[in-house]
Amino acid sequence: MTVRPPKILAPREQPSPFAALEHELFEERAGALIRVTKQFEKKFEKLKRLEPDHPDRDKLVGETAKALWMLAVQREVMGLPGGDALIKAYDIPGDVRLRSGIVTQKVVKGLRRFMR
Repeated sequence: MTVRPPKILAPREQPSPFAALEHELFEERAGALIRVTKQFEKKFEKLKRLEPDHPDRDKLVGETAKALWMLAVQREVMGLPGGDALIKAYDIPGDVRLRSGIVTQKVVKGLRRFMR
């Protein structure tokens, strides 16, 4: 479904032929962000409800970490803050953070000191 602004608000010039393509690409990226966010939140909520000693916890930690990584990548594609912002916003536990592979600014600073 396409949504068009009222004719009063429409630009008087002819839009660039790429404007429609750019708009469609943005819509696709936004839709992907919504889908990936929902997948992550579903996994994360399931993980939070699971007991720490549950036998399926390790598998769910891996799935949640992968979903977190996918969300961070999609946010960065959209120009939004990625890893650090997500870890703070969702209060991600350490085992999920480690398995996600997201490198935070704190880690980067530590690596810089180590490499000198």
